[in-house]
Amino acid sequence: MLAAATVIAQTAALTPGLHEAESVPLTPYYSGAGWAQVVDGDYSVMESSDTADSVSFTASGSQIILYRELLTTGGAQAEICVDAICTTFTSVSSIDQRGVPIAFPLEDESEVTITNLDGGLLRLDSFLILAPSELSELSAPDPARQHVTLADGSIAAFDRTLSGGDVLLLALAAAQLTALLILIGVSAWKR
Repeated sequence: MLAAATVIAQTAALTPGLHEAESVPLTPYYSGAGWAQVVDGDYSVMESSDTADSVSFTASGSQIILYRELLTTGGAQAEICVDAICTTFTSVSSIDQRGVPIAFPLEDESEVTITNLDGGLLRLDSFLILAPSELSELSAPDPARQHVTLADGSIAAFDRTLSGGDVLLLALAAAQLTALLILIGVSAWKR
C-alpha cells in the first residue's frame, strides 16, 4: 500500500473528462495478478478476477462516475476508497449489463483506489470525472408551478395555485352555470 501511495503522489491527477479504464495513463496503477484487458468487438474493459486486485490513481473534480459491468453470475464485491472514505459496491445483477454508472464525490487531488474484495469478476469500463461547475444544486420542482420550455430553450414557470379571490371567482362562475342549467331545464320542461 505504501508503494501505491508513493506512485500516486508522483503522478498528475486525472482531470475532468472521460477516461477509459484500459487507457495508457491508468495502466501502471493496476496491481495484482488477476487483471486482464477483455475485448469484445469495439467494447473493451479491464477485468479483475483475484482477491485484492486494485487500481489506484489521483483525480481532481467534484464527482467520479465509475462505469462497470453487472453480471448475473460470478460478479465481484468491490470497494472504492476516495481519500479515507471507503464504500463497497457489487457487480452482481439479475441481468447482464454493460456501462452501469455509480457515482462518488471527489475533491482536488483525491486518491482513488478500487479493490476486488472477493475474487469475483470486476469489470471496469471507464471513469467520468466531473468538474465542480458541472455539478450544480437543483431544487425539487414545486408541484404548484407549471414549467414550460420555450422555443429558445429557456424554461418559464407559471403558478397554478389558487388564491382566495380565484376560489371566489370559480365558485361564482359555478353558481352562475348551475343557475343557467336550471333555467334551461325548466324552460325545456314547460314546453
